Amino acid sequence: MAPTSSLQSLPTEIVQNIVQHLNCSEPASQRAFDHEPSAESVNSNHKPLKQLSLASRFLRGVVFQSLFTYLLCVFDDFSTAVDPGTYCLQKMIKLVRLIQKLGMEGKIHGLTVFFPVETCIPKEYIDELVNRFTTFLICDANPLRLTVIGPASLLCHLIQDRVDSKDEWAFGKRLHMLRLSQLPHPSRRGDNGAHGFVGGIIKSRPWTDLSVNEGSSLRVYSTYEYFNKTPPTMLHQLFRMAVDSTLLHSLRRINYVAIFPLSSQVRGLAQGLRDCPSLTELFTQLAPAAADPILDDSERLGKASTADIWMEVESSYRLIASEIATSPPFLQRWETADKDIGFDALVRPLLTGWESLEPLVWTRSA
Repeated sequence: MAPTSSLQSLPTEIVQNIVQHLNCSEPASQRAFDHEPSAESVNSNHKPLKQLSLASRFLRGVVFQSLFTYLLCVFDDFSTAVDPGTYCLQKMIKLVRLIQKLGMEGKIHGLTVFFPVETCIPKEYIDELVNRFTTFLICDANPLRLTVIGPASLLCHLIQDRVDSKDEWAFGKRLHMLRLSQLPHPSRRGDNGAHGFVGGIIKSRPWTDLSVNEGSSLRVYSTYEYFNKTPPTMLHQLFRMAVDSTLLHSLRRINYVAIFPLSSQVRGLAQGLRDCPSLTELFTQLAPAAADPILDDSERLGKASTADIWMEVESSYRLIASEIATSPPFLQRWETADKDIGFDALVRPLLTGWESLEPLVWTRSA
């Protein structure tokens, strides 16, 4: 009988190649973008590498560094923290020390930072928080992809700006998601803040992809004169910040998701497209997926008129189409996930010089 061989008897390089097949998909915190941001966006029971690392000391050694390819930092202990500002700073410092101890600077593919919707950090800590967030988590970790989930007001602080929150009550407490991606390059090791923190996270790196998910605006449609409400959006601030940064010349793609936004909210996206001369691709989703039962939830729907809701979605798409049709010729592709609203027929009359060779995708004619 032929002798049996164990996994441990194989060369380490072969074992590493085998276990990487378990690492072929990104964690939930990196994938979840087309749904409303929530605590569930960062929760997943599918952790094959972590489970494999518990099998034996040998396998843990093989997969150890891969365990930290994607990092999740959750700031969820505000209710027990005596000082929320100090709590945030201490947690960030611990994470950076872990990255440095493991020698993972410049090797992190994805970093997700989650702040619960009730997050409230004292004003006297905001500047230091932004400083340390940028210089520690971005310049030291230097991830290929950074995802931040939290209230709009906090995310605006991280780009060193402020959101107009006077009508935030009408939209309800909700989480927003900001995702920034950069291309891999040989010199990705942390530079200890060489880019500085002026301009917050937007100016810290030559980001190529900008993704924004502003959640659902369904609640506002139940208020009086909903169309006059000012949405708590990051879009205006993001594009204004981009004007004074390298983002204008590095940004290649924008992904924008907002469920039933007001057209005034989307106007910031439409107008901002002109300020990005290197932009070639745009993706939008302004309605829930077909399987999403949001309109069947009477509590969330409230007194809203579905006719008003769909009218705003259509107006939003007309705004974007009109801007694209008259914009400089750098944008080449526009794709949407909203297949149930008659998207192609809605925008076709406005997109002169564009053609649709496949459903829900428009490209600039040659």
